[in-house]
Amino acid sequence: MEGTKKTAKKKQIVKITYINGVNIRENPEIQSSILDVALYGEEFEISSIKNGYGRIVKGWINLDFTTYVKKSAD
Repeated sequence: MEGTKKTAKKKQIVKITYINGVNIRENPEIQSSILDVALYGEEFEISSIKNGYGRIVKGWINLDFTTYVKKSAD
């Protein structure tokens, strides 16, 4: 029996483009509690996307205020 081969999953890297920064929210919605602020120029790895928000380690950021930078391997 042969083993299964796993391929590396690519994650998207985005950069904050809004000069005033972007709120990091608890959930992917505008009404959700603000946990922190992502500053202009910061880069984040996005693990999933929901409702126009990207999941980062600290919470969720609105992707309307970001630009795609690159993909990274897990």
